[in-house]
Amino acid sequence: LHSFPTRRSSDLKQAPGTEYTWHAVATTLDPSVGFEPARDRLLGAVNSVFQKYSRSIEEQHEAFERSTSLEITAPRPEARVRFNDNGLEVWIRYPVEIPNSADIDDQITRSLMGEIEKEPKLKLATSGAPKISSAV
Repeated sequence: LHSFPTRRSSDLKQAPGTEYTWHAVATTLDPSVGFEPARDRLLGAVNSVFQKYSRSIEEQHEAFERSTSLEITAPRPEARVRFNDNGLEVWIRYPVEIPNSADIDDQITRSLMGEIEKEPKLKLATSGAPKISSAV
């Protein structure tokens, strides 16, 4: 019996036999914004979109695990925060279904902007609007 190390699914770009990949969105907020509440609110906005297609990602992930005998944490959005010259950058990486990636990115952007505008507002830094890219 062999023991395989547990890995995070985000350590892989696109797993063979799957129809998902990773994208990221970065939003820079004013440095006066609270670190943890901002991260949690923006991650919640991304998760609200991810829930709509998460079952498809989970099924692909499970099939990949069975075919490779690797234990990998199921793909889900992940948030990181760092301070830069412009303010507080919240960077969220999330899995997307390849055939629907443009629509998913659009939904993510709208969800984030909706969260930013909720009271209490999350004040954007200059040129801090969400920017989506393919995650590396």
